[in-house]
Amino acid sequence: MNVLSRYVASLRGERCFVTVYGREALTYRRGQQLIAGDRAFVVTRILRIRTGVPVPSWEIWARPSKK
Repeated sequence: MNVLSRYVASLRGERCFVTVYGREALTYRRGQQLIAGDRAFVVTRILRIRTGVPVPSWEIWARPSKK
């Protein structure tokens, strides 16, 4: 999977969890739980981003899971 991890952006408690290139973004859904190390996150939004490359790119935003 072609994924670039990003933990720098933050908005209202949500984080830009990863940027995904190509069809791999189809494997992510809102409400899906993601595990990063010992922390759990819930996907809140999937945004298409504009880049200079012809490959479609999406940002996967998530917030810390309450469980």
